Formats: sequence, C-alpha cells, structure tokens
Amino acid sequence: MKKKILVFALLAIIFTVAFAGGCAEGETEEAVKSVTDDNGLTFTLFSVKGSPQGDYSYVKVTAYTGEEDSGNKIVKVTVPSEITIDDVVHKVSVVGSLVFYEKNVSEVEISEGVEEIESFAFGYCGTTTVTLPSTLKTIGEYAFVNCNSLRKINLNATVPPQIGGYVFMFYREDHNVYEVNSILQIKVPKSAYDAYKSAWSEYERIIVK
Repeated sequence: MKKKILVFALLAIIFTVAFAGGCAEGETEEAVKSVTDDNGLTFTLFSVKGSPQGDYSYVKVTAYTGEEDSGNKIVKVTVPSEITIDDVVHKVSVVGSLVFYEKNVSEVEISEGVEEIESFAFGYCGTTTVTLPSTLKTIGEYAFVNCNSLRKINLNATVPPQIGGYVFMFYREDHNVYEVNSILQIKVPKSAYDAYKSAWSEYERIIVK
C-alpha cells in the first residue's frame, strides 16, 4: 500500500508541474494539436511563446494505446524521428510521462532526434529491451522504475544524458527500499564506457560495453 501511495503522490506532482507549464516567467506553453498514428502512438504539437530563446514549437509523444503482448504475440514499437501534423513534418523530440506506463510491450526503439524521456515514461512496464538514440540528453526521474522485465537498454549517446533519481530502480516491498535493477544491462558505446561509469556511478555495476 505504501508503494502505491508513493507512486500516486509522485504522479500528482508530475501532473501539477505539467499543467502549470513548468515555464519561465512570461513564457507560455500550449498544446496545439494531437494525432495518433497506426501503431497507437499519440503525438502532441506544443507551441511555446515568450521564451528567452524566442518562440518555438516541438512534438512530444503523449500516449500509447496500441497493441500489447498477449500469449505468443510479441509487440515491438518504434517511436519515429518525425511525424506529419496538418501536412507539416515535425521532428519528435520528447517521450512524455506515462507513455509506456504499465504497458506490456516487448521492445521499444526510440529513433534518432529524440532528446528527452520524461519521468515515469516506462514505469512499471513489461518491456524487455529498449533502444535509446545518440541524441538523448535527459532521462527524467523514475523513468524506468519497477520495470522488472527489463533486461537490456541499448544506449547510443556518446555523452551520458543527465538523469533523475530512481531511474533504473525497483521497489522491494519486503525491505521498503528502492534498489538498482540488477537483472538489467545498460549497453553503452565503448568510447563512452568510462564516462558513463563516472557520470552514472550509482548504476556502475550494470553498465556494459
């Protein structure tokens, strides 16, 4: 029960921040339009105005409602690098919170161009293998928490992304603690192996090259 209360509390915080916009003073963010592809991935176009860097837009994956594994059926999902919305091609840059939360999908590949994976994006999922792009810069807290089926993450970024807390951990109810997911291997580029071991020291023993 404690675990579920903690999870719901954290999700409430995520949604509060999301709907507050999480923007700098004078900056506004608005969801313009959402589309769902044939695989069940929903993409939302956001417009940001008043940013110090100027006005811009970006696309975030906001939901997955496609097939899930059942019996002998294995489902593989690829998050594309681009999506067309109203006849305009947009780059996909973010995989949002809860997209694959509790989803029973065997393999997920995130294409080049995506830069961020938000908190709880894969929380409690049944995925066994995830491939992450070289363009990835940020992984939010609890992004892969309690993914007890997860065996391998193929990470192609040569610069270790910034990560939040509890990203690759699972909750042990019998001890009431979070521990590193010891059955997981995080495969990184050979040239970046030492950099990952240093930057992600908490997960040093599950990083391989």
